[in-house]
Amino acid sequence: MLHGSGIATYLLNLIRQYRSSDLQPEIHYLVRDYTRVISSSPDYPNQHRFESKIYSVSEQLFYPKILGKGDVLHVPHYNAPLGFPGKLVVTVHDLCHFVMKEFFKGPAKRTYASVFLKAVLKKASKIITVSHFTEQEILKHFNIEQKKIEVIPNGLDPHFYPRSDKEQKRVREANRLPESYLLYVGNIKPHKNIAKLIKAYHKGWCQKPDLPKLVIVGQNDEGYDPFSEAMSKGDSTYLAFKDRVIFKGFVPYEDLPGLYSGAEAFLFPSLYEGFGFPPLEAMACGTAVLASNSSSLPEILNGHAVFIDPYDEEAISSAILQLCKDSDLREKLIQHGLQHVRKFSWEDSAEKHLEVYRQLESRKRNILFVDQYGEYFGGGQVIHMDLIRHAFQNKSWNVMAALPSKGGFALRIQKLGVPVLLFPVPLHDISRNPMIDALIHFMTSLWYVKNLIKICRENEISILYCNGGRIYLMSWIASKLMDLKVTWHLHLVLQERQKWLVEILGKNSNIQRIIAVSETAKSVFHGTLVDSKISVLYNWVSPEFLIESRRLSRKQKYSRMKFLILGRISPEKGQLPMLQSISNINGESLEITIAGKMVEDPTFEEEFKELVEKLKLKGFQINLPGFVEDVKTEISRHDFLIISSKVPEAFGISAIEAMARGVIVMANRLGSLTEFVTHLETGLFYNADDPKSLPDLIHNIQDQKFDLAKIRKNAYQMVKTRFNAPQQLAQFEQILEEIFESHP
Repeated sequence: MLHGSGIATYLLNLIRQYRSSDLQPEIHYLVRDYTRVISSSPDYPNQHRFESKIYSVSEQLFYPKILGKGDVLHVPHYNAPLGFPGKLVVTVHDLCHFVMKEFFKGPAKRTYASVFLKAVLKKASKIITVSHFTEQEILKHFNIEQKKIEVIPNGLDPHFYPRSDKEQKRVREANRLPESYLLYVGNIKPHKNIAKLIKAYHKGWCQKPDLPKLVIVGQNDEGYDPFSEAMSKGDSTYLAFKDRVIFKGFVPYEDLPGLYSGAEAFLFPSLYEGFGFPPLEAMACGTAVLASNSSSLPEILNGHAVFIDPYDEEAISSAILQLCKDSDLREKLIQHGLQHVRKFSWEDSAEKHLEVYRQLESRKRNILFVDQYGEYFGGGQVIHMDLIRHAFQNKSWNVMAALPSKGGFALRIQKLGVPVLLFPVPLHDISRNPMIDALIHFMTSLWYVKNLIKICRENEISILYCNGGRIYLMSWIASKLMDLKVTWHLHLVLQERQKWLVEILGKNSNIQRIIAVSETAKSVFHGTLVDSKISVLYNWVSPEFLIESRRLSRKQKYSRMKFLILGRISPEKGQLPMLQSISNINGESLEITIAGKMVEDPTFEEEFKELVEKLKLKGFQINLPGFVEDVKTEISRHDFLIISSKVPEAFGISAIEAMARGVIVMANRLGSLTEFVTHLETGLFYNADDPKSLPDLIHNIQDQKFDLAKIRKNAYQMVKTRFNAPQQLAQFEQILEEIFESHP
């Protein structure tokens, strides 16, 4: 990147200042062969070769292996690697490629200007601009938060100061220049408006033939000839005028101050600049400046130049003549300019850059996953476990978990190598009286929150990820008492008290995101103040559940149908009315397994077990294994999974696990199941409120009225493409990064 441009000046001066700073972090440099400061100097350690060309594919794909997820990478242009996993700082000097595409014909540059720039700005953790003008351009053309942008003006190299007559003469002779001249320094590209400058100069020369010659210093853009664009060979003055314009090409850096100092005036009618080093350098060398009244130049030069409309040839010509004629004006501009340039310090600029690095480097990436269960391992804990595993294996987060006990769920997390901390969970639904329960929950949340705060403070937690409604209130209190970003994961379709609690507490700015496992779970908050905070992240099936497609059963006829019902046995889950509805079917043709922990409700438990015994007497084989650890094996032993829930399911992870094993889902048509189960296509629906609906469905299966092979295949393909773990976990990772980057 270090060549002959403004970006080169920017980098060279920052690097010099970094080297002299006592407060710099450990800095590594990615360099190419043409780097003219770092690569040849033993004073700059930590150099790493990076051979990829700018705007190349390899620049994106093969960034050096030294870069890690915990690193901060500063790219001085927007050709940044989108795949870089750490913190990305991008300096945007201007949007010239984007705003003035007509001057940049190369397909690579135009692609970067339209598509790539947008992606880089979104990816960047911090965007540095060298002027407020460029900041406003970004805000105007892209959907970027202003707080993401840091405006840090460039400095000015002390190398630029007024040189003596002797030095000016040496530079003129070394570069074979006339004693009197007007000067332009910069790249020779269309947007620099040099053709218009030559036309304006020609117009002035025609009026004042003794006008000083125009010297143009800079590297020519390949294939671009501004003189031919400005002047026609058929012009009667062409031959005489041609000698008035001197294209000097490259001038050594050490000669530039003498070159600036010896000029009658410096001319800079550029159409678009993000900063504009040359006019400041000219000011610093005691030369009056003519500059455009557009883009960043009025901001940077702050009124200490003659400003012109860069599109108005007549205005440029008149200003040139005025500068050459009016010595008092030149002297005034020179004196004011010398005072103005003192404001531009590379030392200040470098310190502000280092502060950006330090802010990103020092931010804690500590996340605490909190669950309301330590023993129980249901569908919500399966998903929570996958999230913890993914964040831990990703290595970009310091992961910890906090649970109420060291039961089965806690032991699974510990096996991953994740530290498990203990804290008490607020009491919930213990009296069956809503008002009393609400009061108890509030008081215990208020009392126990001190334990959660202690954990968060001791481990410098930045994100608190809460799985389970019992800890929402506690996490809200914690976020009010300390700087925490909180995320809630909703696995239920909330109603009444719980919904109201989420609506009220979720408005707090520290509750950064609410993740719902389905559109159904999100829909109850439609139109509320928390609606915009809710992201839908569907549950997924672990890859280990997916059988090979060739193993999908094509079975249509059953002499004995094996049904499985998974989940806590409770009134809400509907196992009791489900058994009642099939009590008149021939029990010898059915085997029913109801796997789950019994709810702590003696009346319900007695009624349920009494019905089971009656059905067994009628020939039904009913298995009650309790909580099942190996769900995959249990599902595989059965032909059908019945989801009998009487309340809306937020997702129903057991449904997609069954589909992944080639087991057909039979479900009460309710809740989120309607989002991915289509009757006769990916599953079978019945109406739990109609006692005849499920028996009729079973009879139709026995009579082979459904294409079960098609249902299995469709369901399997749907789960494989829509609910695969890598896709959902990538979305989860993106959500975490957005939360981390946000400001409470």
